[in-house]
Order: sequence, then C-alpha cells, then structure tokens
Amino acid sequence: MLAPLHEAPLAYFFIATLVAVSLAALRKRRLFETLRMHPYSLYRGKRMFTVFTSVFVHVDEKHLLINGGLLCLTLPEVEYMLVDDFGVWAGHGLELLFIAFTAVFVGVLAAIQHRYHPAHRSAGASALVLAAALFFLMYFPVEPIGVMPGFMAGLLPIWIAFIMLFVLVVQVWLREPAGAVHLYGALAGVLLACSIRPISLIEIAAFVSEESDDKSARYNHATDHADDDTAEERPFPAFAACDGFRLIGVQAIHSRWND
Repeated sequence: MLAPLHEAPLAYFFIATLVAVSLAALRKRRLFETLRMHPYSLYRGKRMFTVFTSVFVHVDEKHLLINGGLLCLTLPEVEYMLVDDFGVWAGHGLELLFIAFTAVFVGVLAAIQHRYHPAHRSAGASALVLAAALFFLMYFPVEPIGVMPGFMAGLLPIWIAFIMLFVLVVQVWLREPAGAVHLYGALAGVLLACSIRPISLIEIAAFVSEESDDKSARYNHATDHADDDTAEERPFPAFAACDGFRLIGVQAIHSRWND
C-alpha cells in the first residue's frame, strides 16, 4: 500500500525527479556518462558530485521501472514514519538526511572497493531502495507488520531484515556485480534506523534475550542437577553471585521492554 501523497510529498517529488532525469539520460548518452558514478575517480577526489547524481540515472528502461516502482513502495514509508515521530519539518529534514547519507555512505565504500578498477562505473537507485527497506524493517524491529500476507503475518521485521542481509552477503560472496553496492545501501539503512531511533537496539536485545530464555526453559540442564543448597553453600559462591547479577540484568531488560 502506497503512502498518501500529502503524507510523503518529498519522497514522491524525489522519485518524480529521478524518473525525469533517468528518461533524459537514456536519450542522451553523454548526460548518462556525466552523471553516473566512477569510484576510481571518487577515490582520487574527482567527480565528487556523481555520488548524488548517479542515483538519478539508470542503464535502461527495465532498470528504471524496477527501481522506480520499489522506491514508491519504500521511500514514502520512511518519510511517513519520520514525520509521524518528529513532526513535519524535522521529519522532512531527516528524510533529506536519509537520502544524502545513503548516497555518501555507498559512494565512499564503493570508492574504496574499486579504487584500483578504472573501468568500473555505477548507476541507479538500488542502494537507496535497500536502505529504505532495511530502515523500515529496523525502525520498529519487533512489531508485526500489519500489511504482510497471512502466511508471513507472524514473521517479525527483524527476521526479514536478517534474511535480506544474509542474501545480500551471499550475493557479495558470489561476486554478483551489484552485490556490494546493494549491501552498502542496506547497511546504511540499518545504521540510520538505529541512530535515529536508538531504542530499537534495546528492543532487539530484549527480544533476543526473551528468545534465549524461551529455549532454555524447554530443557533446563541446571534444574535437572539442582539441589537445595544456597549460594553460600555451593563450592563456587563467586560464580553463583555472577549468575545472580546476570538474572538481575535480564529482569531489568524485560522490565524496560514491558514498559
């Protein structure tokens, strides 16, 4: 479901501009070559503007159609969440920061990776699509997504994010041409989500802790071998005390989560 235009005007304006520039670049090869990113030059401090302009150009109509469609599904949702949490002006400002940070983050890593590859060039908004998708998933990592199909309704965003990251890492390992750029975009989305909403990290820690407790409750080896002695009567009371501190820490996380 697409976010309404009035709730994410900046995202839709950005996408419309991207489509217009891409169509123009497809008809004028010289414009396309001017705007697309050349990591070899970036590493040497040249053509720095292409970090941003490469997002607006695509290699063909199919590439543009896929990225444009996916951006319509993801980027407005990011703006909607930010405006809802931080207000209109701050939300729009964070949306601009999201786009700029993703472009710079991906550009810097691509420049480092391809610093010795003068023939390599890059174009397209794929990295921004993945940044928006991972941002959406990691912003509220343990809350069910209401719009998911029935068979995926119980799959929390954090698991979807982990699956996507795993697939992207496999693509890089298999040396898929755009695999690294896609992974950089996804990592940018994760970093931004955790930076803008740091409590998501606490939620993830509490969720992982609860999962661990559930597994240990199914078969508790310590209970099988426990006796009625106290901590002071055990052979290693210091270790018993450390275990008590661990339980206090887990209880504190659960309390924070339940609040």
